[in-house]
Amino acid sequence: MNSSPLTKLSPDAKLSQIMSANHCAAELLRSIGLRPSNHSNETLRSICRQRQWNEVEVLQWIKKKSHSGENCNEFAEQQEPHYGNDLLKWCNYVSDTLHVPTTSLLQEISGRFPKFSTGGVNQYPRLEEMQRYFTNFSEDLQLYMKFEQLKLFPLARRVSQSDAHILDGTIRQLQRGVQIISSDQKRLSRLLDTVAEQGHHFHTPPDTSSAHSILYKTLLTLKSQLNKQFKVEKEHIIPLIHRSLRTL
Repeated sequence: MNSSPLTKLSPDAKLSQIMSANHCAAELLRSIGLRPSNHSNETLRSICRQRQWNEVEVLQWIKKKSHSGENCNEFAEQQEPHYGNDLLKWCNYVSDTLHVPTTSLLQEISGRFPKFSTGGVNQYPRLEEMQRYFTNFSEDLQLYMKFEQLKLFPLARRVSQSDAHILDGTIRQLQRGVQIISSDQKRLSRLLDTVAEQGHHFHTPPDTSSAHSILYKTLLTLKSQLNKQFKVEKEHIIPLIHRSLRTL
């Protein structure tokens, strides 16, 4: 299998070479505060040295994002699928399409916080507090998704089948499940807002290190991803569950 041209490049490559090697590179660089068009003839190393960034870290991040096949413009409003009133398809969409990248982002962010520990515990006091809040948020969000996977969605799939015999206990469990995720959505949104407050709402000032910039970019992507998931659940899954229960 042929490797991507990007994998062969080093930090001494010019930005024009990096952008030619991967169509997402320019968007990724813009997302961490760099204007590639102003530096196309400069090497990544020279640009990073001017900003006191780690050029190896930046290039590794670009290569990782390129290899993962993620959408370049992660903040763009992506069109939802047209599943109409098909509760089964909406549940599968959240489970198979939205949970997976969210889990990956949680793991990536958790792995980025230790990068700041080498500077001493007092060098990044806000990040230390931010990590504590994020850990709590991440654990709760993972429990939320696990509840959907193991409890709510299997029950929703059962009531979506018109020929299924649904017991009263199942109906009560599903009603309770909807109440739980509706409440948890608000709580998780507040927790993520608290994380954002510790990190300048994930907006990087000009003198921010590359590690900060990449961390905040990834947190913004997580926030966008979670908003997308909650929107689908509020506008489609929860109303369709209520509709299915009314027909029983």
